[in-house]
Amino acid sequence: MIVAAVLLLLWGTLITEPLHICTDFFWRGCLKAVSILKLSEHIKTQTILTTILFSIIFVGLMYLSGKGIYRYIPVFYFSLCSLYLILRFFVKRQFDIRAIAGLAAGLAVTLILHLIRSDKLLKWEADLCILSGSAFLLTGYVFMPLIRRADILSKIFYIARYQQVDTGSAFGGFLSIPAEVWGGFIFAIVTLPMAFYSVSRDKEPL
Repeated sequence: MIVAAVLLLLWGTLITEPLHICTDFFWRGCLKAVSILKLSEHIKTQTILTTILFSIIFVGLMYLSGKGIYRYIPVFYFSLCSLYLILRFFVKRQFDIRAIAGLAAGLAVTLILHLIRSDKLLKWEADLCILSGSAFLLTGYVFMPLIRRADILSKIFYIARYQQVDTGSAFGGFLSIPAEVWGGFIFAIVTLPMAFYSVSRDKEPL
Protein backbone atom coordinates (compact mmCIF):
# COMPACT_ATOMS: atom_id res chain seq x y z
CA MET A 1 0.00 0.00 0.00
CA ILE A 2 2.86 2.37 0.81
CA VAL A 3 4.47 1.74 -2.56
CA ALA A 4 1.17 2.35 -4.37
CA ALA A 5 0.61 5.62 -2.50
CA VAL A 6 4.13 6.87 -3.22
CA LEU A 7 3.79 5.88 -6.87
CA LEU A 8 0.53 7.80 -7.30
CA LEU A 9 2.01 10.88 -5.65
CA LEU A 10 5.00 10.79 -7.99
CA TRP A 11 3.27 9.57 -11.16
CA GLY A 12 2.82 13.09 -12.52
CA THR A 13 6.49 13.97 -12.06
CA LEU A 14 9.68 13.34 -14.01
CA ILE A 15 10.92 11.05 -11.24
CA THR A 16 8.70 8.29 -12.62
CA GLU A 17 9.54 9.01 -16.26
CA PRO A 18 11.22 5.59 -16.78
CA LEU A 19 7.96 3.97 -15.68
CA HIS A 20 5.91 6.21 -18.00
CA ILE A 21 8.06 5.12 -20.92
CA CYS A 22 7.75 1.42 -20.12
CA THR A 23 4.01 1.37 -19.47
CA ASP A 24 3.46 3.26 -22.71
CA PHE A 25 5.63 0.68 -24.48
CA PHE A 26 3.67 -2.26 -23.03
CA TRP A 27 0.33 -0.63 -23.85
CA ARG A 28 1.29 0.05 -27.45
CA GLY A 29 2.66 -3.47 -27.76
CA CYS A 30 -0.61 -4.95 -26.51
CA LEU A 31 -2.61 -2.71 -28.83
CA LYS A 32 -0.43 -3.80 -31.74
CA ALA A 33 -0.97 -7.46 -30.84
CA VAL A 34 -4.74 -7.00 -30.74
CA SER A 35 -4.61 -5.24 -34.11
CA ILE A 36 -2.41 -7.89 -35.74
CA LEU A 37 -4.62 -10.72 -34.49
CA LYS A 38 -7.64 -8.77 -35.79
CA LEU A 39 -9.61 -9.68 -32.69
CA SER A 40 -11.81 -6.65 -33.14
CA GLU A 41 -11.93 -3.41 -35.10
CA HIS A 42 -14.50 -1.84 -32.78
CA ILE A 43 -12.75 0.82 -30.71
CA LYS A 44 -14.43 -0.08 -27.41
CA THR A 45 -13.84 -3.81 -27.78
CA GLN A 46 -10.29 -3.21 -28.95
CA THR A 47 -9.59 -1.03 -25.92
CA ILE A 48 -11.03 -3.64 -23.54
CA LEU A 49 -8.99 -6.45 -25.12
CA THR A 50 -5.85 -4.34 -24.99
CA THR A 51 -6.54 -3.53 -21.34
CA ILE A 52 -7.01 -7.21 -20.49
CA LEU A 53 -3.78 -8.20 -22.24
CA PHE A 54 -1.93 -5.31 -20.61
CA SER A 55 -3.25 -6.32 -17.17
CA ILE A 56 -2.30 -9.97 -17.68
CA ILE A 57 1.32 -8.93 -18.19
CA PHE A 58 1.46 -7.00 -14.93
CA VAL A 59 -0.52 -9.58 -12.96
CA GLY A 60 1.97 -12.14 -14.26
CA LEU A 61 4.86 -10.02 -13.03
CA MET A 62 3.17 -9.64 -9.65
CA TYR A 63 2.68 -13.40 -9.44
CA LEU A 64 6.32 -14.08 -10.35
CA SER A 65 7.54 -11.54 -7.81
CA GLY A 66 5.82 -13.57 -5.12
CA LYS A 67 7.84 -16.60 -6.22
CA GLY A 68 11.10 -14.98 -5.18
CA ILE A 69 12.41 -13.68 -8.50
CA TYR A 70 11.52 -10.06 -7.79
CA ARG A 71 15.20 -9.11 -8.16
CA TYR A 72 15.02 -9.70 -11.89
CA ILE A 73 11.69 -8.02 -12.62
CA PRO A 74 13.14 -4.48 -12.95
CA VAL A 75 15.91 -5.91 -15.15
CA PHE A 76 13.35 -7.53 -17.44
CA TYR A 77 11.09 -4.49 -17.31
CA PHE A 78 13.66 -1.93 -18.40
CA SER A 79 15.75 -4.23 -20.60
CA LEU A 80 12.81 -5.29 -22.76
CA CYS A 81 11.92 -1.68 -23.47
CA SER A 82 15.57 -0.87 -24.15
CA LEU A 83 15.79 -3.77 -26.59
CA TYR A 84 12.81 -2.38 -28.47
CA LEU A 85 14.50 1.02 -28.77
CA ILE A 86 17.67 -0.62 -30.09
CA LEU A 87 15.75 -2.65 -32.67
CA ARG A 88 13.77 0.39 -33.75
CA PHE A 89 16.98 2.32 -34.27
CA PHE A 90 18.54 -0.35 -36.49
CA VAL A 91 15.35 -1.17 -38.39
CA LYS A 92 13.71 2.24 -38.77
CA ARG A 93 16.62 4.53 -37.95
CA GLN A 94 14.48 6.22 -35.31
CA PHE A 95 15.52 7.16 -31.81
CA ASP A 96 13.88 8.99 -28.93
CA ILE A 97 16.23 10.95 -26.67
CA ARG A 98 13.59 11.19 -23.94
CA ALA A 99 13.03 7.43 -23.91
CA ILE A 100 16.76 6.67 -24.03
CA ALA A 101 17.47 8.97 -21.09
CA GLY A 102 14.56 7.61 -19.06
CA LEU A 103 15.44 3.96 -19.60
CA ALA A 104 19.11 4.64 -18.93
CA ALA A 105 18.13 6.15 -15.58
CA GLY A 106 15.95 3.15 -14.75
CA LEU A 107 18.68 0.66 -15.65
CA ALA A 108 21.26 2.68 -13.70
CA VAL A 109 19.15 2.59 -10.53
CA THR A 110 18.58 -1.14 -10.98
CA LEU A 111 22.29 -1.76 -11.46
CA ILE A 112 23.16 0.22 -8.33
CA LEU A 113 20.65 -1.73 -6.24
CA HIS A 114 22.11 -5.01 -7.50
CA LEU A 115 25.65 -3.85 -6.78
CA ILE A 116 24.82 -2.92 -3.19
CA ARG A 117 22.76 -6.14 -2.91
CA SER A 118 19.79 -4.50 -1.25
CA ASP A 119 17.01 -7.07 -1.44
CA LYS A 120 14.55 -4.77 0.31
CA LEU A 121 15.06 -1.94 -2.16
CA LEU A 122 14.98 -4.36 -5.10
CA LYS A 123 11.66 -5.71 -3.87
CA TRP A 124 10.24 -2.20 -3.66
CA GLU A 125 11.63 -1.31 -7.07
CA ALA A 126 9.97 -4.44 -8.47
CA ASP A 127 6.68 -3.34 -6.91
CA LEU A 128 7.03 0.11 -8.47
CA CYS A 129 7.50 -1.49 -11.88
CA ILE A 130 4.52 -3.80 -11.39
CA LEU A 131 2.17 -1.20 -9.94
CA SER A 132 3.05 1.25 -12.69
CA GLY A 133 0.59 -0.71 -14.82
CA SER A 134 -2.21 0.17 -12.43
CA ALA A 135 -1.12 3.81 -12.30
CA PHE A 136 -1.16 3.92 -16.10
CA LEU A 137 -4.68 2.49 -16.28
CA LEU A 138 -6.03 4.68 -13.47
CA THR A 139 -4.67 7.80 -15.13
CA GLY A 140 -5.86 6.85 -18.60
CA TYR A 141 -9.30 5.65 -17.60
CA VAL A 142 -10.24 8.11 -14.85
CA PHE A 143 -8.06 11.21 -14.71
CA MET A 144 -7.69 11.84 -18.44
CA PRO A 145 -11.49 11.95 -19.00
CA LEU A 146 -11.82 14.30 -16.02
CA ILE A 147 -9.16 16.63 -17.39
CA ARG A 148 -10.95 16.81 -20.74
CA ARG A 149 -13.92 18.38 -18.96
CA ALA A 150 -11.99 21.51 -17.98
CA ASP A 151 -8.43 22.74 -18.48
CA ILE A 152 -8.23 23.86 -14.87
CA LEU A 153 -8.46 20.24 -13.78
CA SER A 154 -5.12 19.52 -15.46
CA LYS A 155 -3.48 21.69 -12.80
CA ILE A 156 -5.29 19.84 -10.02
CA PHE A 157 -4.82 16.33 -11.36
CA TYR A 158 -1.12 16.67 -12.11
CA ILE A 159 -0.94 12.86 -12.05
CA ALA A 160 -1.86 12.87 -15.76
CA ARG A 161 0.81 15.38 -16.76
CA TYR A 162 2.97 12.83 -18.57
CA GLN A 163 0.23 10.42 -19.61
CA GLN A 164 0.47 9.69 -23.34
CA VAL A 165 -2.60 7.46 -23.74
CA ASP A 166 -6.22 8.42 -23.08
CA THR A 167 -7.95 5.05 -22.73
CA GLY A 168 -11.16 6.45 -21.26
CA SER A 169 -12.11 8.46 -24.34
CA ALA A 170 -13.33 5.32 -26.11
CA PHE A 171 -16.24 5.03 -23.66
CA GLY A 172 -17.32 8.66 -23.39
CA GLY A 173 -21.11 8.95 -23.54
CA PHE A 174 -21.69 5.22 -23.99
CA LEU A 175 -25.19 4.51 -22.62
CA SER A 176 -25.18 8.19 -21.57
CA ILE A 177 -22.64 7.40 -18.85
CA PRO A 178 -19.56 9.67 -18.48
CA ALA A 179 -16.21 8.27 -19.58
CA GLU A 180 -14.68 8.59 -16.11
CA VAL A 181 -17.47 6.44 -14.61
CA TRP A 182 -16.90 3.72 -17.19
CA GLY A 183 -13.18 4.13 -16.63
CA GLY A 184 -13.46 3.71 -12.88
CA PHE A 185 -15.55 0.57 -13.33
CA ILE A 186 -13.17 -0.98 -15.87
CA PHE A 187 -10.13 -0.06 -13.80
CA ALA A 188 -11.61 -1.67 -10.68
CA ILE A 189 -12.40 -4.90 -12.53
CA VAL A 190 -9.04 -5.38 -14.25
CA THR A 191 -6.95 -4.50 -11.20
CA LEU A 192 -8.70 -6.87 -8.78
CA PRO A 193 -6.30 -9.77 -9.53
CA MET A 194 -3.31 -7.50 -9.01
CA ALA A 195 -4.72 -6.25 -5.73
CA PHE A 196 -5.27 -9.84 -4.62
CA TYR A 197 -1.67 -10.86 -5.26
CA SER A 198 -0.39 -7.64 -3.74
CA VAL A 199 -2.10 -8.08 -0.37
CA SER A 200 -1.39 -11.81 -0.25
CA ARG A 201 2.38 -11.37 -0.33
CA ASP A 202 4.58 -10.83 2.66
CA LYS A 203 6.09 -7.38 2.60
CA GLU A 204 9.27 -6.36 4.36
CA PRO A 205 9.19 -2.76 5.57
CA LEU A 206 12.02 -0.46 4.63
